[in-house]
Amino acid sequence: MSSSDDLELLKSKAKRLQEKLDIKDRKYNFTTFKNCFIGSEAVAIITNLKFADDAPGAIKFGNELMQKGIIQHVTKDHTFKNEKKYYAFCESIDLSKVPNLETIKYTSVRKNKPKKEEPSKSKS
Repeated sequence: MSSSDDLELLKSKAKRLQEKLDIKDRKYNFTTFKNCFIGSEAVAIITNLKFADDAPGAIKFGNELMQKGIIQHVTKDHTFKNEKKYYAFCESIDLSKVPNLETIKYTSVRKNKPKKEEPSKSKS
């Protein structure tokens, strides 16, 4: 799998995550943060979606999303943590155009499927 395929798969997982998260405006210290989600809630969803086996794996996944510029901490002060910290999807990434996870899995299976050999046409 190429690095562009890996990024597409990561974006598809991010799209699925985005669909499952409770994304809304949230307040903290008299500041309203638009369209954000809570890190600890995301960790639970990441593990439920089987993108990671456990909380440490989900944190690693979340930090990978941050490194690829898909999500960010709302004030850019923290890495991804299993805490009540606010994160948002970066506006520069449009996940609506990313293929669904099932589509990517299906096409990668079809791409890697060995071709059947045609029976030899021998005359007897």
